[in-house]
Amino acid sequence: GLLPKEPRGLYGRFLAPRGMTGKVSATFIDQRRTYYKATAGALGESDNAWTEFYLPFSAFVCSQSEKGKGLQLGMVGAGDTLEITVGDVLGDSPILFEGLRFVGGTNEEAAVSRRLHRVAVRRALLPEESLPPRRPRLLMTPERLARVQAKVKTSPEAKAVYEAFLREAERILKTYPAEYPAESILRFRAQGEVNPHQWSGQLEGAVTASVIPIETLAAAYQFTGDERYGRFAAKALAGMARDVDADTPMLNKGFYYTRTFYVRALAFGYDWLWPLFTPEERPEGKATLLGFVETIHRDCWEMTWGNRPLRRVWNWTPGLASCAGLGVLALEGETRIGEKAILFDLRRYLRDYLTLGLDPDGCGHEGPSYFAYGIGAGPQFLECLREQGRGDLFEDTNLKLIAPWIVSEILPDGSRWNNLSDCSYGASPAAVYSYVCGRLSEQSRPGILGTARYPD
Repeated sequence: GLLPKEPRGLYGRFLAPRGMTGKVSATFIDQRRTYYKATAGALGESDNAWTEFYLPFSAFVCSQSEKGKGLQLGMVGAGDTLEITVGDVLGDSPILFEGLRFVGGTNEEAAVSRRLHRVAVRRALLPEESLPPRRPRLLMTPERLARVQAKVKTSPEAKAVYEAFLREAERILKTYPAEYPAESILRFRAQGEVNPHQWSGQLEGAVTASVIPIETLAAAYQFTGDERYGRFAAKALAGMARDVDADTPMLNKGFYYTRTFYVRALAFGYDWLWPLFTPEERPEGKATLLGFVETIHRDCWEMTWGNRPLRRVWNWTPGLASCAGLGVLALEGETRIGEKAILFDLRRYLRDYLTLGLDPDGCGHEGPSYFAYGIGAGPQFLECLREQGRGDLFEDTNLKLIAPWIVSEILPDGSRWNNLSDCSYGASPAAVYSYVCGRLSEQSRPGILGTARYPD
């Protein structure tokens, strides 16, 4: 009678006194006396408060003759035994359990998993009151802002671009739905008769249309100091972070890569708009960003597009690793996760792609257009790393060679490039090529009195 119609996992809560350490485990024992064990959590996480856990059946692993084999759906039934145990305990106070039950059906499982993932992510954040005030650390440094303003004053071209940018920011203020910014994502409907690939492409269009305006306004706030831009963007980003996280079903129905645009906006938005969030909004935005960072980092190891050793150079990996890397840089010093280890790994993914996905001649194996798409936030990530003294992936990889290769490998019709993979021969304007040209210009034309030039 305890089993629902479609049991998918085990839910429960435990409470341990503050200071107690140890771990909580659950074990299924079937009628053949085969043991499947999973860890539910650490007693220290409780801190004298009820702590929830959910263990999908796939988390239970056999430790006997079928070692490593997971518990599958349909394997749990009448007559099986469930044991809850605690081990490695330091402390002699009682540990309480309640609410043990089986979760049934995919909808209930998704809801429970999403809620508990959010709880776990919030637990990984350091208390707000322990953190000092901060200023932007991603690109919008005082030095860069001063260079941009100087360029606007001295270059007619830069002034025209800057003014067009601010006109776009004003347009967004008048047209963007800041009250419910996630509506076009959560209520997405494809236009016309489409196949799955086209459906995902349309969803990506809805996501980018929802998040790029927030980045634009956040940047406008940094450039001008005008709080109209910043407060509007902070309100919109807080609403988006509340409604769309790493476990949002609609977002997970499309291309996995689509999340890169949103994660980049979360990272820049949190960093650039920090003083304008309310005390309630700030931890919610951080929790959403951290949830994406941890999920992307895990999936880089486990999913086919990122699994090492060779798949790490597939086209999605650098963009995903780069947006998550920006997230780590934005949150650095504010979480309990292994920030330096994760940052090392994400940087390594980008470095590997720029070394192996671009060959020693600068040839982008997947063509100029798909390289520009797949690298995503790569230029911003590697520039942040450079500014913070964490290595220069432009110099240390084959990225610096791609501009000469594009020039030398153009085909006779003037509009196609050689490539070695399954992507298009075309090319399109992209931030990565602007960045490469800016860096090459920096190297070839020293500034006044030998000072460096910057790819702003």
